[in-house]
Amino acid sequence: MSDDSFSQHPYVDGVRPDPAAAPLDVRELVGFAGNSSRPGYQRIYLTLALDYYAEFATGDLLYSTQVSADASPFPGHEVNAVTVRRDAPIDYTWTSHGQRTTDFDLDARLEALPRDLLGPFEPRRTEPRFTCPSRLCPQ
Repeated sequence: MSDDSFSQHPYVDGVRPDPAAAPLDVRELVGFAGNSSRPGYQRIYLTLALDYYAEFATGDLLYSTQVSADASPFPGHEVNAVTVRRDAPIDYTWTSHGQRTTDFDLDARLEALPRDLLGPFEPRRTEPRFTCPSRLCPQ
């Protein structure tokens, strides 16, 4: 058996580069690999809606592999499993989009309330009354 037929796995290269030292503490994330808007960073999307992701520096990535659609936590979708240093800063982000407004919505929200809708009631300012249960309170 030659040395070429049995070589160190890339996972071992990333997680235990020095065979004499203990393996690194790692964290594994599984999802859809994606680009970041920041240079030097990568994302892994953790939902099918792509609205929740983890973002980490590419220098903290120790290993990455494809997960087949059969073994994926997202049935029918091939995804990635990434291994990063446990102490690496990871930004977890939820994204959402606000409801779209129409011109009618803006007019209705910005229009002043007519005075006749207030009726006979006028808004007035009242001073708060402070009562102190202790004789140590200022009079």
